[in-house]
Amino acid sequence: MSLKSWFVICCLAVLVTMLVSLYYLAKRRESIKKVMSRMIMVTCLSVFVTMLELLTNDKSLMMLGRCAFYACMDWVCFSLLHYVSEYTEQRKGFPYIYPLWITVLGLDSISMLLNPFYEHAAHFKVIMHEGENFLVVRPLFFYYVHIGICYFLIADVFIRLFIACIKAPGIYRMKYIFIPISVFITVVADAIYLLQDNYFDLLIIFFALSYVVVLYFTFYFVPRFLRRRIQMLVMKEMSDIVISFDNVGKCVYYNWIPEELIIPQEMQLNQFIGYLDKHTNGQDIIEIDLADGHHFFQKAVHELKNHKEQYIGCFYVLHDVTEEQKMLRDQYYAVNFDALTGLYNRNYFIEKATDFMHENPEQRYILICSDIRHFKALNDIFGERIGDNVLCSIAEGLREDDDGNRVYGRIGGDSFAVCMPEENFHLDSYLRKSRRVFELPYLHYPIVNHTGIYRVENVNLSVSVMCDRAMMAITSIRNDYQQEVIYYDEKLRDKLLYEQEILRDVKSAFEEGQFAIYLQPQINHKTGEIAGAEALVRWVHPERGVVSPGAFIPVMEKHGMITQLDRYVWELACKQLGKWHKDGKLTTISVNISGKDFYYADLFEVFTELIKKYDVPARCLCLEITETTFAMDAKKQLEVIERLREVGFIVEMDDFGNGYSSLNTLKNMPIDILKMDMAFISNTDKYHRGEEIMRMVVAMANKLSMPVIAEGVETKGQADFLASIGCNVMQGFYYSEPVSITDFEKMLGHPWVDKLANKLG
Repeated sequence: MSLKSWFVICCLAVLVTMLVSLYYLAKRRESIKKVMSRMIMVTCLSVFVTMLELLTNDKSLMMLGRCAFYACMDWVCFSLLHYVSEYTEQRKGFPYIYPLWITVLGLDSISMLLNPFYEHAAHFKVIMHEGENFLVVRPLFFYYVHIGICYFLIADVFIRLFIACIKAPGIYRMKYIFIPISVFITVVADAIYLLQDNYFDLLIIFFALSYVVVLYFTFYFVPRFLRRRIQMLVMKEMSDIVISFDNVGKCVYYNWIPEELIIPQEMQLNQFIGYLDKHTNGQDIIEIDLADGHHFFQKAVHELKNHKEQYIGCFYVLHDVTEEQKMLRDQYYAVNFDALTGLYNRNYFIEKATDFMHENPEQRYILICSDIRHFKALNDIFGERIGDNVLCSIAEGLREDDDGNRVYGRIGGDSFAVCMPEENFHLDSYLRKSRRVFELPYLHYPIVNHTGIYRVENVNLSVSVMCDRAMMAITSIRNDYQQEVIYYDEKLRDKLLYEQEILRDVKSAFEEGQFAIYLQPQINHKTGEIAGAEALVRWVHPERGVVSPGAFIPVMEKHGMITQLDRYVWELACKQLGKWHKDGKLTTISVNISGKDFYYADLFEVFTELIKKYDVPARCLCLEITETTFAMDAKKQLEVIERLREVGFIVEMDDFGNGYSSLNTLKNMPIDILKMDMAFISNTDKYHRGEEIMRMVVAMANKLSMPVIAEGVETKGQADFLASIGCNVMQGFYYSEPVSITDFEKMLGHPWVDKLANKLG
């Protein structure tokens, strides 16, 4: 086969390749495909005219084909520059020089096409080689101009690619390296042609092959290469661990492996599964200790199959859920544990204690609750930090005593609870350890830790109810410094139920006016006249009848309702006084004021509005105040009492002598009347000192011009003694028990006075 034939076949092959490339480009969606398509079409034209030159022996046609090839080379180089500008995104300035390049290349192309007629750019001659005609070129000036233009375009291509390589990150330089390599090979081939007398110009063949390479790299190799590299970088940067195994279980890939997680590449799938199982907790979370701390991973496994559903391998993803797990654990701790002591909080203790007892329901259990007496006072005196230390000391003591067969927690401010088998509880040991807890070197304060114990008879009973019953038992010894431990019994339960019934009915009692005042007369022993009365509240219950104050007043005090009851009594007393005043019956009624009334009511405003509302002289309403009322904030309370006395109210000191009476208090308090309790004279007074004390108190009161009322008089002997020492106004069962207003009004008549005089005989 001749040399020309080989060259024609090469051109045909290149032409077919270029046409296939055009077909491939037609399916692409990238914007750069238009520029690439124009470049390949110009190259196809160059190959085609080269084939025309080879297929003829006529010199004129050969010259025309060669010069057409030169003209096409202008546009081949220009299309390459256009492609590189688009590919490297260096479009800035290119649109402005585009018309200039079109003009220059147009003139050069015309010059090349006119060369067969004028031979101003190159001379041609035909030579015979191996029986075939070949065209030999002798370059002239304009030919070198043409070559310069082409090489200038090629140089611009190299410059743009060099700039792109410098600016691009290392991973993206692959996008630009293959183009200059391909063009460089083409330029070298063209240089060889120019320096030697060759029969064939291989430039177009190299250009065509270069463009095919550029096409391959642009749309296939580089995107896939970059995608794989970026995927690998992404996989390496992931906090998740990805490990792949082939169809026989061999590890073929992993993105990263911590040093602490020893998984060699040759590890088999079954070994890896065993490793994960060893480090998996009950929540299907893998726990691994890494250099930066304890980590948690969530496992996910995926099988890989081909289009025929044949198994080709699998990969594991270990997703790092450390932060999520820490957050969940923090939330779990915050919900279920006490922040200060680290023990179970109330809700979680109830849950755990319930489960604990249900695990062995045949066992006998006890529930122990403890509560520090006057813990608030300890905080006020020493500060919350010391109070917290005391609570932490209790918690530490509970941990030390933990035998693994109990549940304990902090169920309130200073309240703790323990649920344990009754057979494991020893009272002496418990008390000894409990007292040891409070032996703190920096704390010199008597701490009483009351303990209530509930024997569990039914494990299905709510643990919350059990705690309430144990705490209720503590309430019953709240003021007892000697008794530290008390067991809950049915009496306390009945008391609790009774309190609940009282609280349930008390609202309707206020609304329906079930509370009434009973009056206990205060009698002048000498004259037998009624000097006044003390108002005592009674609850006239529609079902229970008259309820004793001792049954409901402590409950109302405990639940903060005593002030409401006191105001109700004051209202009834003033209403009755107003009625008597209107009827011309002038007497006095004494009402009690508790210490809490000073905090929950504006007493001056309340009493002044009441006497104004019912048109009552202030002197007819006597205000009974106990000494203990002035234990807290005495200055403020004294100011209120002084203002009330200025209006005209009579102020009495109640229960003097029943408790820790202070002469200093008597000196400082603005008191009008002294009420003395008969507790001074008791059966236990074997030295008979009480009578002498009462004699001196009455004498002292008379010196101070302070009338004395004796209350609690129950016998004639007591009445005679009081009269003998100068105390004439008396109150007690000897004269009368508290009676209804109707009965009291009957006493105000002469029949009662006569009857009383006869009784006093």
